[in-house]
Amino acid sequence: MTLELTHVTWRLAAQASLVGKPLAPVTFNFPFKDRVIRVQARCNNVKPTWHTAGYLTQVITLSGAGTKVPLMSKRVLLNEQCIFVYPQAAKYFNLRLEPVRWVPSLAVTVWYSTVSVADADLLEALLMR
Repeated sequence: MTLELTHVTWRLAAQASLVGKPLAPVTFNFPFKDRVIRVQARCNNVKPTWHTAGYLTQVITLSGAGTKVPLMSKRVLLNEQCIFVYPQAAKYFNLRLEPVRWVPSLAVTVWYSTVSVADADLLEALLMR
């Protein structure tokens, strides 16, 4: 069975422009409920040795206490679109980007997809290869 990504519908969730030295982490407070996330982090002034923009972490909030718990981090590549499948650990979650210290600026865009659970599981398996 194959997953045809050309038929996946992506919905814009968040955008951020980060400038400064070092770049501050940013939390996307969009209430993500779908596991499949696409992110792009662009920087115009990239040295040939730079490949990583930062790390995108899934953060859940524990009900009752309101404590925020980071779960899984994924490496975001510079100037490329990355697709991640996060675990369904809570009904909703947020994402937090921690930029690497050497990048002077980032334009970040985050999308989510409402693919079926079966397609998300298949996509996750394909990405793990």
